[in-house]
Amino acid sequence: MKKNLTKIIRSMPKHFWQGFKLSCCFIAFVVLQLSVSAQTDVKNITINGKVISVQGEALNAVTIRVKNSILATTTDINGNFTLTVPENAILQISYVGFSSQELPVAGKTQLEITLAPGANNMSEVIVVGYSSQKKASISGAVATVDMNDLSKTRIADVAQALQGQVAGVVVSANTGAPGDGIKVRIRGEGTLGVNDALYVVDGVPTRDISFMNMSDVKSMTVLKDASATAIYGSRAAGGVVVITTKSGQKGKTQIDVDYFSGFYTATNLPKMLNADQYLTVKDMAW
Repeated sequence: MKKNLTKIIRSMPKHFWQGFKLSCCFIAFVVLQLSVSAQTDVKNITINGKVISVQGEALNAVTIRVKNSILATTTDINGNFTLTVPENAILQISYVGFSSQELPVAGKTQLEITLAPGANNMSEVIVVGYSSQKKASISGAVATVDMNDLSKTRIADVAQALQGQVAGVVVSANTGAPGDGIKVRIRGEGTLGVNDALYVVDGVPTRDISFMNMSDVKSMTVLKDASATAIYGSRAAGGVVVITTKSGQKGKTQIDVDYFSGFYTATNLPKMLNADQYLTVKDMAW
């Protein structure tokens, strides 16, 4: 039986096997296209929601952000919010004094979120200025940035990590030009001097942190009130962001590699005239 089957296969013409190979390639291509379209065909929906406490009171300035994304917003004085997200997104809701929670959108457009009081974290140690203090002993306006999920966020500039994380801090692009920096406003716009925030990286003051890698950041603390000028002088008039980077630890050697890349490109550029065409148009204009 095997010998007869072998003879039949060998007797097949070459064009039969060429067509068979083309058919297999076509089927594989169709299956690949269907799988890619199934993964990328995710619609964006606009959700409207309200955040309340367990007592039914509306919560103001609650941070709602999309997990593993820079999309974020905050609630208004009535606890309402609006945000455009992918229909399969997962929302992260956080508020001072309340337990954070994650909520899958699952295609819903109307949400009502109830936050429960969180555990007492007044013993938390926060980096302030050149020292570390307990949260309970701080009287100034100090806010800490949650770094648990920010390390997974793909951002080009560390300053973007503040977007939607700290109440009252405005983060936006300077001009939108490729490679341009991020504008951070902690204490608003003033009429005199520089309004940019002062960054203190491991005790070294700087105005630019575009050189930093997000994976190297251990903690970020925002000093929002004017008391920061007593430590850093007039440079801190626009607010201060204290950044502590990761350092080596005792124990078994561990190496983490995290890499991503991107590129900027201009689209829909106009087709320019050459020298002869330009002179012709100039002659016509004259």
